[in-house]
Amino acid sequence: MERYLFAFTWKTLPDPAKAPAERAQAQHLLAGPHLEQVLLATDRSRGWLVVRAPTEQAAAAVLATLPFFPHMQLAVKPLEIHYP
Repeated sequence: MERYLFAFTWKTLPDPAKAPAERAQAQHLLAGPHLEQVLLATDRSRGWLVVRAPTEQAAAAVLATLPFFPHMQLAVKPLEIHYP
């Protein structure tokens, strides 16, 4: 499987009432084989997600299950592991 780095900013601010659902879904995905890491800037204005999937489209489909996904402006880059 390949790894993809999704950098995001907010198109619109998500409803804070959906934060518990976002957190629960992210934790569920982190426990599985696809979502490896979730990183947020300290001011929460942007973030980065590392996803393992066979294709970029499959990686985006994983992220589409997040409640905040419709609010994210995404940029994606494939990753290469240089050191084990």
